[in-house]
Amino acid sequence: MRRHRHIGTIAGILLASGTLGAAALAQAPQQSAETQRADAKDASLDIELNRLEQRDNACRLSFVYRNRLGADLANLQLEAVLFDKDERVERFLVLSSKALPAEKIRVQQFDIAGLDCKGLGSVLVNDVKACEGEGLEPAKCLAELALSSKTDTKLLSSVDQ
Repeated sequence: MRRHRHIGTIAGILLASGTLGAAALAQAPQQSAETQRADAKDASLDIELNRLEQRDNACRLSFVYRNRLGADLANLQLEAVLFDKDERVERFLVLSSKALPAEKIRVQQFDIAGLDCKGLGSVLVNDVKACEGEGLEPAKCLAELALSSKTDTKLLSSVDQ
């Protein structure tokens, strides 16, 4: 905040001396607000379904998380729905991640017992049950999801459907 007061003081001096016009003074705070909106627009929680691997009687799902929300995530819980290749619901589950520091990449794996990877058609992130971090809450995290898949299995969001 000191920086904004200091800039306001300099702008006031320049305005008084005739160096800075009133129109330029009016634009200075607006540019700052535009920068803030651009930063907020770039915020995302990127989740990539990176790999499926059959492990005995379980399917291992490997996810790559990129936290671009601007705050550390202490807890993230995603309600997911697994669909088979015929688009029938196979099961509901909650994927709980470990801490996701801001601007970091993390890989996490989940073994789903009794699931054949070959039969998995898509994974739907149905909801965000928990999203704990400064200035964050589940609805914001759900809205900021950016999902992708490097497998034949689609990773979808209920917001996009």
